[in-house]
Amino acid sequence: MEHVVCQAQMRTVYNSGLFFPFSDVEPYSMQSPLRVRAQVVGPSTVDVTWYDPELHADQRVTDARYYTVRYYSFSVGQYNYINSTSLTARMTGLRPDTEYQFSVRSNNGPFLSRWSDDVTATTSTNGRIT
Repeated sequence: MEHVVCQAQMRTVYNSGLFFPFSDVEPYSMQSPLRVRAQVVGPSTVDVTWYDPELHADQRVTDARYYTVRYYSFSVGQYNYINSTSLTARMTGLRPDTEYQFSVRSNNGPFLSRWSDDVTATTSTNGRIT
């Protein structure tokens, strides 16, 4: 990515190619999702749900916002990400009998939230839900 020198100090927001003056934009201006829950539904599947404090009581998304769910397992050793336009996401293809950490953040245009607190869930073994 090539940067052009300007009189005002500029910064790239997460390599998106968008430039904003330092004083005008705080990229973490959205509130983090709350009440994140991870529910094991099978040996390789977990459903993650959350509450968005910026939405009205009905929790209906009516703008361009979307959510990124990240999940991690120490035995796998890498973060994986899934985007969702609703307040739920299903993670599939997980390893059986493995503990995962999940967190969620909100995204809308150049703005985003910090990651939510982590929640953990351990996938079941041989189809048995624990």
